[in-house]
Amino acid sequence: MTASALAAQEATVASRRARRAALAIGWRIAPMSFVLGVAFGAYAVVAGLPAVATVVMSAAMFAGGAQFAVVSLATAGAGLLAAAATAMLLNGRYVVMGISIAGALRGPWWRRLAESATLNDPSWVAALREDGSVDRTTLLLSAVGQYVAWVGGTWLGALLGPRIGSIEAVGLDAVMPMFFASLLIADLRLRPPSSRQRALTVAIVAGIVALALSPIAPAGVPALAAAGAVLVGRRGGAR
Repeated sequence: MTASALAAQEATVASRRARRAALAIGWRIAPMSFVLGVAFGAYAVVAGLPAVATVVMSAAMFAGGAQFAVVSLATAGAGLLAAAATAMLLNGRYVVMGISIAGALRGPWWRRLAESATLNDPSWVAALREDGSVDRTTLLLSAVGQYVAWVGGTWLGALLGPRIGSIEAVGLDAVMPMFFASLLIADLRLRPPSSRQRALTVAIVAGIVALALSPIAPAGVPALAAAGAVLVGRRGGAR
């Protein structure tokens, strides 16, 4: 076997390993995504949204907390425009995150747009390298398991919603903060000791920023500011 053929074979093996590792990340997060989906499905149906519409919404949006806000406002009579505007503000952090992944996306605009639709908090955390760049394989493939679990959980929650009655009654309202706390713990465990302290410091600063803004800023702005603090902190550490 020639040197070039051997190098190509090694590259293929490495690529397959990277894809498997990326898929594994998504499936490790999938159980929590599933529980979140159950919470959303139950919440939406109890709030008055039809079960089919609830599942379609999760399949089309894949937006987590923003979907809770849309359902809450829409069923409270705020109107679709107000609900959509609030959801956009809640997901405003994705503007910052989208800028950070722009260099990793490939192809014509429509392909880049499709790839960007897989962006979510856990995948972004997993794909963001120490130097601020993004691992494209991890970003895209780690979303697979989460998407399947989110939509499947929503379907189950929509079926169980009438029986659950209230997500607060069974503790499902605590799932979202637990989910993000687990992301932080997982990220810290995967890091080498040399960068773990800085990552923890960045996370604490981002949390303080969000807490400080929560009482005075519109919904979504604290999360947007915290995401910006994380990005600035990570890029600053790479210098």
